Amino acid sequence: VREDRQLERRMNVIKVWLSADLLSIEHVLVKRWQFEKGISDTQAKDRPVSMRMAMDQPWEEAVRMNVMDNLGLDIDFQRQHLSIDERSYRISEEVGNSNRYP
Repeated sequence: VREDRQLERRMNVIKVWLSADLLSIEHVLVKRWQFEKGISDTQAKDRPVSMRMAMDQPWEEAVRMNVMDNLGLDIDFQRQHLSIDERSYRISEEVGNSNRYP
């Protein structure tokens, strides 16, 4: 709760480069577009994968869970076929108004 008694929502956002070795050729997973509120935005083209994560969640777990939820790739498949460039991840915090709790 802020000083003006409005609810505030804070969440971490992670961006990371994911790559896969397919037939001995490295492929990097990037966005082609972003679809929000019924609008397609191609300005997100060729950007790294980004996702929201819990404040107390390890970033590696957030990436694995997001890939499983959004792409349907289970954890075992990810471990065998995907690699995360650990030097590429960036976590930032988003702060916004919230109309409800939590």
